[in-house]
Amino acid sequence: MIKIVILDFDDTLIDNQYLDYQSFKQSSLKNRLNVITKNDLKKMRQNSFNAKQIISKTYSHSEANLNNYLLLRKEFLQSIDSLPYLKLRPNSKNFLKFLNQNKIKIIICTLRKNKKIIKNFLKEKKLVNLFSSIIYLNENDSQITSKKNPKKIKEYLVKQIILKNNKKNYEYLLIGDSVEDEYSAIKNNISYFIMRFENDIFNKPKLRNQKESFIEIKKFIKSQNKIISVSKKS
Repeated sequence: MIKIVILDFDDTLIDNQYLDYQSFKQSSLKNRLNVITKNDLKKMRQNSFNAKQIISKTYSHSEANLNNYLLLRKEFLQSIDSLPYLKLRPNSKNFLKFLNQNKIKIIICTLRKNKKIIKNFLKEKKLVNLFSSIIYLNENDSQITSKKNPKKIKEYLVKQIILKNNKKNYEYLLIGDSVEDEYSAIKNNISYFIMRFENDIFNKPKLRNQKESFIEIKKFIKSQNKIISVSKKS
């Protein structure tokens, strides 16, 4: 029986495509550079280019200071200015309400450093009350800052959730989109789903054979928790 869902934020609960483009656009404008086109960014993301590779391919060394550009982009992504560009994934709101109605605790677990942005976004969408807590990359936690590998950080964050909530391992379900999410679930010996979306421009390597959506995960939880859907009489 699933009692706690550990939910990743970026590219799982929210769609980061628009935010990703804006991060390059704003950084280019601050550097007085031509803005990369959406189509060029899409093609490079589909070819698994990271931010550093995208900047290097788009601008010459004389045009852009790579480290400065990366810093500006990082600052934008962590700032409140990025809030208007966050967008919920399709079906995510209904999925969250389903969990809440069935008294399944929802915990966000993210590698983001700015908890305030997440809370403000959830408040704006009138969803904040559906979440039990937000576990994030708190730079004041020496246990986190001592770990440089994102996989290890996510593993540690998930472990803290398990220790705090004191449930059986089979009562947890982690939902994410990345290798860090898969790694943290496996290391903590809990069930997991790795999300994949048809319209995802990032085209990341598939970690599972099938593409799971919030609708399919909802069906899985119903089967695990023996939740019976009662149809209304006409």
